[in-house]
Amino acid sequence: MNETLFLLSLWAVMHMCGGGLYLGGIRLYDIMVFPLIGEPYHILKYDQVVHTIGFGGATMLMYDLLRRFLRDPLPGWVPVAIVIIMAGMGTGALNEVIEFFTVVLFPSTGVGGYYNTSLDLVFNMIGAGMTGSYVVYKAATSARGA
Repeated sequence: MNETLFLLSLWAVMHMCGGGLYLGGIRLYDIMVFPLIGEPYHILKYDQVVHTIGFGGATMLMYDLLRRFLRDPLPGWVPVAIVIIMAGMGTGALNEVIEFFTVVLFPSTGVGGYYNTSLDLVFNMIGAGMTGSYVVYKAATSARGA
């Protein structure tokens, strides 16, 4: 639970800063953190880091919610990892649907177009996959130590 609170708190602060802070006249969300790929994708932007952390946190939350229904010890962690990764990605997809509705309803939202939405989904998946891998690794190491 500590990891979940940390990730979700970090995501909340980064998200609020991303839309409200400007560096050199550029909104933090639009800042290139490390230029891996240029036009038309613009990878790795601050926004993509926020999505990775945020939906990694959402995936951890899905595990925390599911954990109390799992028997101990688990016969295998792969099915659990698949479920929590897919649940984390589902929360990311819901986020993109909400962003779409805001773009439809409000003329100026600061939300990007097709590439932005697609990249958001990719980075949501990366965050979910990293967290799912972490949960499996943590469970495997604690099972060996028990």
